[in-house]
Amino acid sequence: TDDNGHSAAILEGKAIAKQIKLKVADEISRMKGEIGKFPKLAVVLVGDRRDSHTFIHIKLKACEKVGIETVVSELPENCTENELLDVVSSFNDDKDVHGIVVQLPLPQVRNI
Repeated sequence: TDDNGHSAAILEGKAIAKQIKLKVADEISRMKGEIGKFPKLAVVLVGDRRDSHTFIHIKLKACEKVGIETVVSELPENCTENELLDVVSSFNDDKDVHGIVVQLPLPQVRNI
């Protein structure tokens, strides 16, 4: 306890994350059974940065473990801003997509 009466606790991050993943997987399974639908995440990756590919891979693996469907759209580094916005808009208009991730950092995109 500090001088302000606050106490600290050490949290086991891996154990807590595992509990959260199990709860999410259970809720997604129940959702599939009750309404026949499941969440879907769209990921947009611009360019060919190795670290961005690594982050995307981690996200996709986590989604797979809990039952979230994923779709990835990869754009070249030299794409235009309008091309990027078109991809995001198409995912936004897709009623089966429930979330969109645009992986950062974005390369400098052209305004055409």
